[in-house]
Amino acid sequence: MKKRRVNLTLPEDLWERLHQRVPPRQISQYVTAATEEQLAAEDRIALRSHLKKQYLAHTQQIGSAACRERV
Repeated sequence: MKKRRVNLTLPEDLWERLHQRVPPRQISQYVTAATEEQLAAEDRIALRSHLKKQYLAHTQQIGSAACRERV
């Protein structure tokens, strides 16, 4: 897998918390895993929203069709 080197600027308190929990040589792996988790969570939220919109549109179509059949 191709990798890119990045420079991050973190608030001092966040850096202290990170530095206390994660060994220096594993910070990159930790940040990568946390970023992957956050992106996956955002993808799930977007997918859920998209599916909800499709579901509501579909139920509206079914409701409209049912009303036309009754007439």
